[in-house]
Amino acid sequence: MPNRQRRRPQQTPATRTRRAVEPAPNRSSSSAPTLAASESPFRLEVRRSHVHRWGVFALESIPANHKVIEYKGARISMREATREFRKTWAPGKILRVSLFLLDKIWLIDGDDHGNGAVIINHSCDPNLHVRRLRGHILYFSRRKIRQGEELLIDYRFPAASTRTPCHCGAKNCRGVINELAPQPAVKTTKNKTRKSSRPAKK
Repeated sequence: MPNRQRRRPQQTPATRTRRAVEPAPNRSSSSAPTLAASESPFRLEVRRSHVHRWGVFALESIPANHKVIEYKGARISMREATREFRKTWAPGKILRVSLFLLDKIWLIDGDDHGNGAVIINHSCDPNLHVRRLRGHILYFSRRKIRQGEELLIDYRFPAASTRTPCHCGAKNCRGVINELAPQPAVKTTKNKTRKSSRPAKK
């Protein structure tokens, strides 16, 4: 197992998929990134988003609990990602958001040979949710998605990481893309009143 972590992982068919995002991954570009039509059983389109620059929109109605798209990209080990983080980290700096945790050892880099799923924006009230099945990261619909609706996923950055402001506009917006740290339980003490054995004065 230690030797496997030191070596660069061999590419699997999932990581050899052609890059479908052009230009990748610069969302600030004036030209829209493209999403390969073969990557989803539903018709999707990349267009300008009110959440963040470019987003992915449904061109048809998507039923609830259906696979919409897989998050593809090259695999990168946790050790390699940690080395990269230490090289580029700076206080208050927002780092890459394309690394998606697959398991305790591997992450998927959606910016490296990705299929366009990396374009999907964050929301605190998403219409997609994640399922990890047999080494794959899959986006499923949480509910019925209407035609023309933007596809959204909750990024759920770790609570301990750099706080990243959220502008998703959802009614239940947390204000940050990070998960909220659990609040410590507050112990409440009940004020016990002692009953006097003496009769009350009239």
